[in-house]
Amino acid sequence: MSSLEKPVGISSLVGVGAKTERTTRALQLRFLELVEKVRQTRPASDIELLRRAFDFAAEQHRTQLRKSGDPYLSHPLEVAHILDSSASPAKRSIFILPSRTAWEWV
Repeated sequence: MSSLEKPVGISSLVGVGAKTERTTRALQLRFLELVEKVRQTRPASDIELLRRAFDFAAEQHRTQLRKSGDPYLSHPLEVAHILDSSASPAKRSIFILPSRTAWEWV
């Protein structure tokens, strides 16, 4: 896995133990699926920018959980997959990942 594909912010998810490690790995794999999908549909896309957006979102949402107990980050990541599947420009995937307080960053 190249440094462009390896999300770094996700390693700071709050929690310890096997469940947190499994959840972190599942989010990493889901992110890599998004990277692959973007590469296949739009090879000229800026994957580094997508990774930075994911890292930023992971950092901003690291302490937040959904009612189900899953990390909040799972929701924007799934929305990014949906947006990407709708043949939107690659940057649409990036906009959904950062926290609402960070729109000006993107």
